[in-house]
Amino acid sequence: MKKWIALLLAAVMCLSLCACGPEPLAEEYATVDEVVNALASHFTDPSKQHETVKANDSICKYFHEDHIEDEIWKKLKSVTGKDGNPVFSMSDIHYLYNICNNQGNGFNDWFEFINVGDEDADVPLIMYGSSGMTTEELTSSIKRKFKDPDSVSIDNAWVCFALPDGAENSPGFKKYEKGCRYVILAEVSAKNGFGAYTTSVCKIQGDVHWSGWTFSVEETDLSSSLLTRPTNQIDGYGAWSRIL
Repeated sequence: MKKWIALLLAAVMCLSLCACGPEPLAEEYATVDEVVNALASHFTDPSKQHETVKANDSICKYFHEDHIEDEIWKKLKSVTGKDGNPVFSMSDIHYLYNICNNQGNGFNDWFEFINVGDEDADVPLIMYGSSGMTTEELTSSIKRKFKDPDSVSIDNAWVCFALPDGAENSPGFKKYEKGCRYVILAEVSAKNGFGAYTTSVCKIQGDVHWSGWTFSVEETDLSSSLLTRPTNQIDGYGAWSRIL
């Protein structure tokens, strides 16, 4: 009986040691492709694993500005699972940049302005994080410009961003200027002074900042619907991207 108990205890200890193996995301990685594969395979519980990733310089360095040429965001975006669906959303990728640029030497928001657009639309990474423009924030920021603020709603909205000097479209540059200008065209419905609802196309513009966007609002004489992409391209700005 004592021998059986000893064998049982030994088996339990072996199983415990196997279960407590090294965390794969704590290992050293030599290339950006190794990091992408490791994250795709093992980054399954961000709330528990973000500190492990944050402490691993061999992972985090590829999310730093001096490795912008590696374009890890693009490699992560292209990873698909067995079902053919993307493993990482752009919000997931923004989260990884966030934790890797918030290490012991303080937070660096440079990544918010990485150009993650394509030939169809020009977009900075900030649009996929907590500082991105949402319908609620846009409505809250402009509603006091109207006679009945509580009646304001936005039906369709498109945004474009100022391109860096010399760039003509998204494939031509890696990063927007920090604090770059933006323009939003939005269909805004609100009550007028007689209590009747009217809809107009408003132009909202300002600067993009991690700590908050600036706003100015003016009505336009545009009468066409914004169900489809606006046809009026602004000089020095990228392609329109739908936000609502």
